[in-house]
Amino acid sequence: MSALLKHLTLIMLLTLAGCSSLPYQPAQRDSGESGYRDQEIAPGVFVIEVRDHNKLRLQLEREDALRTLTRHWQRRASELCRFGYRGTPEVITPANARLREFQCGLPECQLPLVSGVVWCHQRYEL
Repeated sequence: MSALLKHLTLIMLLTLAGCSSLPYQPAQRDSGESGYRDQEIAPGVFVIEVRDHNKLRLQLEREDALRTLTRHWQRRASELCRFGYRGTPEVITPANARLREFQCGLPECQLPLVSGVVWCHQRYEL
């Protein structure tokens, strides 16, 4: 294999590795890690936000990346609300994040995130 072909193959593998799908996981506090965070703001009412800090993935596969973030948001909402929920996610910037951990006004952190409020359906038993 020629040196050029090896070099191109390596670049292609690194690019594909950088675009691998976002795992469903909670974002660690005080880190730049990708993942979800949620906060209960009233009984049965939650703010959920999901972010991805992989700039390459968001540049090369923006629509797929945003769909994945939305699916993660919906999955977390379903986990928090056993009997269903009302609410929809929206794509926002970190400058407009609802959760303090995801807020950022600096230009270098302005990658889109998915955010929304969910109202859990309640079941009452007599």
